[in-house]
Amino acid sequence: MGKTINIKENITVISLPVNEVIKVGIKPYPTIPDSSGKLIFPCHGEVTATDKEGSHAGFKAIDVANQTGEPIYSPIDGVITMASVFGGYGNCIQMNGGDYSFLFGHLSDFNCEVGQNVTKGQIIGYMGNTGDSSGSHLHVEIYLEGIKQYIPDIFKLELGDII
Repeated sequence: MGKTINIKENITVISLPVNEVIKVGIKPYPTIPDSSGKLIFPCHGEVTATDKEGSHAGFKAIDVANQTGEPIYSPIDGVITMASVFGGYGNCIQMNGGDYSFLFGHLSDFNCEVGQNVTKGQIIGYMGNTGDSSGSHLHVEIYLEGIKQYIPDIFKLELGDII
């Protein structure tokens, strides 16, 4: 601790100011990290689809079910590149986080707008049942340098897992 300096009768300076960061990142992130620690998974819920026909083929997308309105978190610091209805994905967010980019589908609502800078763990939307969907869930696609990724290489998740 710094030294105490009495300035006036009722005011005491506990420590002198410093020009450095003392501690960063004391608040835990809201969901699980990936294997590298760079990303967090964007939501909580049960993994309900992993390797089915269409966009999921080859475990290149994952669906996580939970109640409508559950928060969707930014998995990394980045920029929102789309927040609108997008075909069968319904309400959809796309974001760019440098080498990584993401697509999130079927949201009930947005908590972001195109061009907005977002931080890892920030709420960017809410889980829903829009587009070609049979129940409230989040559809997640992860891209690395523009190439759609095999989800288990990034998050160690299997069908039925609870996040």
